[in-house]
Amino acid sequence: MLFCAIGAFSITRVDIIPTLFHGGIFTYGLELGLICSIGNLLFYYFYFVKSVSYQDYIDIENHYKRIGIMGRIIYGGFVEEVIFRFGIMSLLLWLWQLIFESVNGIGIGIAISFSSSLFALVHLPG
Repeated sequence: MLFCAIGAFSITRVDIIPTLFHGGIFTYGLELGLICSIGNLLFYYFYFVKSVSYQDYIDIENHYKRIGIMGRIIYGGFVEEVIFRFGIMSLLLWLWQLIFESVNGIGIGIAISFSSSLFALVHLPG
């Protein structure tokens, strides 16, 4: 809820939202997301599964069954995006705009890189 509040506060103060829907950026993001999802599935089932022990594979699959598909979609696909993309990234864009008076490609790149790095660090133990 904290990151929802941060995102809701920050995103309304950033002058970039109309830009996201011009020039195909939104469509590009959807297409890239689909490609990455397919790539992730291919990597998991054709490489990762072959490189772990059978018992580890069974444990992973049992874990997936326990949390269910809706739990995986809602948590992984929604909660993490709210925290890292909506909350943290919106805050960083707003701070960039406060400091430099506008949001440009460098500010967007830094916000994406920083929030993505935090996302990776949170998942590092896994």
